[in-house]
Amino acid sequence: MKRLFVLLLILCMGLGLCACGDAVEPPAGETAEPEPTVTVEMPADAPEAEDPVPDDSAITPVLEPARDYSAWWGGKWYGWAVFTQAKGRFQEQQDDSWDVVAQIDVDGSEGSIRIYDITSQDEPELSADVRFAQGLTEHGKMICRYGSFIDIAYGSNTWSCDPGEGPESRLEHTITLSFTYADVENSEDSVVVYYILRPWGMLWDDVREADTSGMLYEDMMPQHYEDWYLPQLG
Repeated sequence: MKRLFVLLLILCMGLGLCACGDAVEPPAGETAEPEPTVTVEMPADAPEAEDPVPDDSAITPVLEPARDYSAWWGGKWYGWAVFTQAKGRFQEQQDDSWDVVAQIDVDGSEGSIRIYDITSQDEPELSADVRFAQGLTEHGKMICRYGSFIDIAYGSNTWSCDPGEGPESRLEHTITLSFTYADVENSEDSVVVYYILRPWGMLWDDVREADTSGMLYEDMMPQHYEDWYLPQLG
């Protein structure tokens, strides 16, 4: 009977070893420590986790909306022009000035400008096709594509007009443009043509009182502002 009990005990120990399989026993003299358990407690009102949204900005660029240049540039303008830096046969015309009206038409980022002497508005003295681009202000800038002044044709980038450039930028809603007009047969006969324009209907009283330091003249008023322009406004 005792022998039978010992056999049963040996059989049970053998079955226990088989159930342990590949379990690794700690080295002699060491006690295996249980692996730490981390418990994360979530607030009762925590929102459920959402699937991450893929960032595709590196694939699809963000485009700026089209700029409405017509709101600031388009329409009729009034101002004056002057000959300056006259050389050669143009020297006698140094500081000759005259009042002008202009029409700027805008179609998207392109357009045109026509400038007329107020005494002769049948044909423009300056005409140009233009484009509009980013400038120093939110209004952008106007760049000549090609055009002509009186009898001389000129090409791309002959002049540009940025309302954020120059001391005239201190004046509200004011643009200036200038370029050199030269004799095609003798380039030493040349003069710089300068225009300063503001939207039609805008008063110039602020210009009369403005700080004109650095501008072309101390008096930046149109010559016929009182006797021609104001009566036109009624």
